Amino acid sequence: MTDAAMKLERQRLLSIFPRPTIDLKTYGGINQGQDGACTLVSIVHLFWLSEAAHLLSRSRSQLMRSWRDFWKPTDSMDASPDIASTIDMCMRTGLIPSAAALNYVPIRSEGNREQSFNEGFWTKRKSVLIKRYNIYPPSDYDKVPYVYQNAFLIENLLDEGCPVAVNALEHSRVAVAYNDTHLLFADSWGNYHRETNKTGSDVTSAGFSIVDKWLIYSWMRDIAYIDRATAAESSPAKRRHSRRHSRRRSKLGDATAIGASKKKLRTTRSTARKSSLRSSVVVDLTAAGGATVEKDSGEYSSALEHASDGEISSWIAVDEFREDYSSDET
Repeated sequence: MTDAAMKLERQRLLSIFPRPTIDLKTYGGINQGQDGACTLVSIVHLFWLSEAAHLLSRSRSQLMRSWRDFWKPTDSMDASPDIASTIDMCMRTGLIPSAAALNYVPIRSEGNREQSFNEGFWTKRKSVLIKRYNIYPPSDYDKVPYVYQNAFLIENLLDEGCPVAVNALEHSRVAVAYNDTHLLFADSWGNYHRETNKTGSDVTSAGFSIVDKWLIYSWMRDIAYIDRATAAESSPAKRRHSRRHSRRRSKLGDATAIGASKKKLRTTRSTARKSSLRSSVVVDLTAAGGATVEKDSGEYSSALEHASDGEISSWIAVDEFREDYSSDET
């Protein structure tokens, strides 16, 4: 596929899925090639597409080059069977220092012929599902309730703007949009790869895959998504804002402490110069520059030297100054 064909295909995808959770035109994921590392790559893509790349220990450019350094399945396996084991692997290798923002939901069991289902996330509003998915007759819901519950889970998350890593049909990828019949996945085969299965129910093109959504909902093993609020709290922009706010608080605290240590020289400004006042009871700071006082020079000079311009007016009555200076001392 050429670059022009890729761009044209993505434009077509946007017309089919008009409300994606990401910008389809700019998506650029890892190409896993022949490595059976789709679960690892899907987790990396999930963080990138959820605006949580800062929560990974390596930058995007570093991972594009060296993501294989973190592909270390246990027990000499060449694949990771589910998203849960891959998250464990990512934490063990240090790719994910903290999983606080990562939400994991198991869907069905690996054992018991995969016929044990997690009902912890199921909604009890059966009538809502019947209406939403046009289930007729309504009794059909009871035949495969997990399918409709899975659909409700994934589509609600996508409606909230959350990309979802999904492990189904022996492949993991990130769901980014849906319509009445299909899910759109950000996949891991590169931007210029095109492939389809025999039935056309799973088509990969231009970095994305269009898959029959009921096929996915029927065979989901587990999923993961990012809590964007938690991720945003530790984003670089949030940290920069917090540091600026902290510095501002620190400066305000320092200013408050300094103000308190200066004895809080509150004074009263004269409205006019009164020639009748004796020089011994009036201090002209404009003329003296705060360097000279004529009364009790030791304590008054010290106080005046440490007073800021805004704390003492140009003309103050010394008796008032003495009273405030004495009573406010802390």
